[in-house]
Amino acid sequence: MLRLEGFLSEQELDRRKEFTDEAAEFAFVAGRALVRLALSTYVSVSPHEWVFTENSKGKPAIALPLTTVDLKFNISHTSGLVGCAVASGLDVGLDIECLTRKLNLERLARRFFAEKEFESLLNLPANERRERFFMYWTLKESYMKARGVGMAMKLSKFAFVLKDVVGDVPEVNGVELDPSLGDNPSDWHFFLTKHGCDHMVASSVRTADKEVEFLVRDFTTLLPS
Repeated sequence: MLRLEGFLSEQELDRRKEFTDEAAEFAFVAGRALVRLALSTYVSVSPHEWVFTENSKGKPAIALPLTTVDLKFNISHTSGLVGCAVASGLDVGLDIECLTRKLNLERLARRFFAEKEFESLLNLPANERRERFFMYWTLKESYMKARGVGMAMKLSKFAFVLKDVVGDVPEVNGVELDPSLGDNPSDWHFFLTKHGCDHMVASSVRTADKEVEFLVRDFTTLLPS
């Protein structure tokens, strides 16, 4: 923890003191340190120099310093894993979920998922439903976070289409959006993967007509020994 604290601003260190749960405190510290280290791999700015702001829904963004590269980022954490997505000039969202969380998956899916997602889930063998649930959930969360709307968007208003691949995480064929959302499905690219055995990771990027490549990196190698 001490190695990570050295990257945080005074404001972040003060905010850290507000946590009463040790796991939540560590996730906050690790997430803030990670985003500073990650951003500094793309431009010549010290990790300590970054200043952040948030929109009304809590989506973080860079306030200072001004750089020639329009970097955007998003953070997510869950039990056992912290992640940060970085994009150049593109809206990006990231969600990570622990697959071992104890939830009533069918009840949540019935309440929040689009009808075709819920039906797709129920059509799977019982032993495959947990992973598929978290595939849909992380994709939905990452899309909402990329748009910067938090949980204000109704999850049943958009549905992800997955294509099963033998022995691997399904490919994301795209998303179907209700017209009321005022968005174009073709503007988006999605990334879905498992990290180890216990975590599902999804990222959404508004690319419009730009080519995009998803690159996964382990930033723990950037920490001082």
